[in-house]
Amino acid sequence: MAQAVHGISWAEIQQGRSAHEVAGALNALLAGDTVYCDGFEWDNFWCARLFEATELSPAFILKDLYELLEPEAMVSRFREEKHRLSSNGTYQAHRALDDAHIIYSALDTAILGDEAFDLALGKLL
Repeated sequence: MAQAVHGISWAEIQQGRSAHEVAGALNALLAGDTVYCDGFEWDNFWCARLFEATELSPAFILKDLYELLEPEAMVSRFREEKHRLSSNGTYQAHRALDDAHIIYSALDTAILGDEAFDLALGKLL
């Protein structure tokens, strides 16, 4: 199922990095940082599975991106733009780089010109 969702063949999966290598790389890259994600429940679940499998602890904090979006109008703009970008045929869903482009662009649209922009950006940094 994951192969179909992410568009990765079984051969590619077998050539991938070990869980310990991935967890170590994440910790090295993100140590002390807060990482915001738009699918917190899933991302938190899989991150926990990764670190449990390696018996390591994450050196970063995972948080829900929606904590940054206030007022509700920002949430609505974010969701609408994310949906628009996800369905326009430019990006392939569930591919990390494409998902990152979608989330970044939708976040930019949601907060651009909004008085809460500086506050939200400050929370990201």
